[in-house]
Amino acid sequence: MEERLFAYGTLRRGHAPAALAERVRDLDWEGEASLAGRLYDLGPYPGAVLDPRATTRIHGEIARVPRDPGFWALLDTYEGTDGAAPLFRRVRAVARCRDGAPAAVWVYEYARDPRSARLLADGRSRRPPTPSRRRTA
Repeated sequence: MEERLFAYGTLRRGHAPAALAERVRDLDWEGEASLAGRLYDLGPYPGAVLDPRATTRIHGEIARVPRDPGFWALLDTYEGTDGAAPLFRRVRAVARCRDGAPAAVWVYEYARDPRSARLLADGRSRRPPTPSRRRTA
């Protein structure tokens, strides 16, 4: 089965931190999509709370990921999925592509109570892209 990532925040193209930028940039990006739920501004990053009954959408991008367990381990570590009080959890969801087609994806859902965070009503993270670090010869 082909694995896909739904990225809505710092894992989007051009937004990944230096430690992940190369791996994320080289993914096979399929295009824009959305999930039912709410997106919160948590300061340095957004957090998604999925809710199939929500009338609001979380907007992001879908990428095909390599068949490499090490890739998922890298992302899980970055997203803080381990420990007794994880920051995020990786869950299965069904995204809706721009053309309306469904796509099975993995997404990192915020694992804590977001009530003190600001709701991003339009479901879009506005974080600026991470500057690229180009080598000069």
